[in-house]
Amino acid sequence: MKISLLIWLLLIKAFIFAQWNLIKNESFEEYNTCPEGLDAVDTSSTDFPWVIDWFKPIGFATTDYYNVCAESIVSIPETFVGYRETKTGNAFGGIIIYVKLPDDIDTIDGYPNVYREYFQTKLKDTLQEGICYYVEFWVGPAYREATSIWEEILYGTDDIGAYFSENRPEPDDPWLFGLIEDVVPQIANPEDSFMMDVTKWYEVSGTFIASGGEEYMTIGNFLISDSTDVIPIELPSLWDIINRCCYVFIEDVTVASLSPEAWDLMHDTTLCAGDTLTFNYPIGALSYTWNTGDTTNSIQIDSEGLYILTAVYPCITLYDSAYIYLTTGYTTFTFLDTTICNTNLPIELNASPGYANYLWNTGDTTNTIEIFFEGEYVVMSSISCLSGIDSFIVTVIDSSEFYLNIGNDSTLCSNFPISINIYADDGFDNYLWSTGDTTQQIGIYEDGYYSIETENICGVWTDAIEFSVMDPPVPVYLGEDQALCTYTGITFIELNAGDGQSSYLWNAGSTQQIITIEEPGIYYVTCSNKCGSVSDLIEITQCENIYVPNAFSPNGDGVNDFFTIYTGNDIQILYVTIFNRWGEIIFQTNDPAIIWDGTHKNVAQPSEVYSYVINYLIESNPVMAKGNITLVK
Repeated sequence: MKISLLIWLLLIKAFIFAQWNLIKNESFEEYNTCPEGLDAVDTSSTDFPWVIDWFKPIGFATTDYYNVCAESIVSIPETFVGYRETKTGNAFGGIIIYVKLPDDIDTIDGYPNVYREYFQTKLKDTLQEGICYYVEFWVGPAYREATSIWEEILYGTDDIGAYFSENRPEPDDPWLFGLIEDVVPQIANPEDSFMMDVTKWYEVSGTFIASGGEEYMTIGNFLISDSTDVIPIELPSLWDIINRCCYVFIEDVTVASLSPEAWDLMHDTTLCAGDTLTFNYPIGALSYTWNTGDTTNSIQIDSEGLYILTAVYPCITLYDSAYIYLTTGYTTFTFLDTTICNTNLPIELNASPGYANYLWNTGDTTNTIEIFFEGEYVVMSSISCLSGIDSFIVTVIDSSEFYLNIGNDSTLCSNFPISINIYADDGFDNYLWSTGDTTQQIGIYEDGYYSIETENICGVWTDAIEFSVMDPPVPVYLGEDQALCTYTGITFIELNAGDGQSSYLWNAGSTQQIITIEEPGIYYVTCSNKCGSVSDLIEITQCENIYVPNAFSPNGDGVNDFFTIYTGNDIQILYVTIFNRWGEIIFQTNDPAIIWDGTHKNVAQPSEVYSYVINYLIESNPVMAKGNITLVK
């Protein structure tokens, strides 16, 4: 790498924005305390117990902070809303930007349709009136199918933006959990640009002219639910009453001035014969026009002349130029950039021999120097009228910074085909899996134990993961509908959803396998595991005047051997008639102590359904009851 090129080759977008970015802690890397759970972003704009320089509006919304250091649901990459790798570094933020409840439900667990979460920060400098600013942040959509009524995250949206203001905006009513309305964000994601791919980071960017005095930036959705455009990432699989959300991760926030003074990047310089110079100008312009005819932000130069660029941004047009001189009286030589492990320090750097004088940027004047640290090392050499200059970068890899983690042991569902990709971390030269594959990632199509060995200049790393198979929940059956009847002694009924399920959720609120019912109503239960869910319901009624069991078994075992009628004290039975399926009367009596042993003319009747008619008086009023009873043997 030639010294004459150093100024130019580093003029890339990341360098520029790092130099003039008005956002503090733009990638959420700096923190005071590793987050232990959700809501690790404070409302204070001066005290930062977790992530530094980021806060949320005053209210009851729970803006989240994720970091690799966490050992909880806010860890990375296994977050509580699904798997997500960082775009940069080890951290990012997360917010709910939309909540959808059914039309007939105002809130669930106190969370209303207008629930919103936001990220806020105070800029390094106040925005200047009339200056054009470039804004950029990255959004990663999340998806998770719920196991409870609040946790289902189903939607992708195109409605997210950034709002800049003099004062810190707050929700109109913080008790409504955070909706900031009646503001128009200066930067908004384009309409119909829905963010749906949960493995992708989407760029939201644009420019605007500041009114002057803006000190705060707020990121989120500023629209009411009826005005928010959403598309389901996947169709919901649970009941219609489940609310649905749109949850996104936020990364790499940039705010930079596009003033001419800030972007005066090109300068006159001298280029050696045979060398090539690269001009890189910041991206984001609507067009680039060079006097060479090029129309990209980057061009390569190898000849003398005047180079002029016109860059048209949405809110400003920038001009820049430089004159490049070409000389043949300049000789260079090249060393290769070097990457080594810290365990191999120190190393020697050797300039080419044959020159009378040497001067390193370290101050050394010898042909060879010994270095102990990474960095850029430059040497100028000369003899007579011939001179040479060169530089190269020594990158030191810290062996303690390498880690290999292909994931945690996982359970797969037997009711779905197995198709999983396992990824190994970057930074290794070689990869060898127990399957024999040598790629960075492999596909898994059956359960089992998988291991990997990796290697780079600092050593060898190994890791392993095991996949087991889980069956979906077995069907649940609560039985036939039943009745509570005080005068028969049935004052409560136990409902059993069956053992062996991973979880139980009754509409009565219980999470136990067995519940006791003392009131009539419709009761249902859902049994779930990660492979699915099953449900059943039963109706419990309350008998009133007369109660007839729906079956009896005259088998002589002393249990339910007779057809019996149960009544209250104010009931007078007149007579009972029982018919077989052909309408033949096979039993009739006016005895109040009514029992039928299942015979007709001393002959045991077959197992089938029989009809009955009961005539009785209640408070001297005649009543007729009809029904069916099953004879079971």
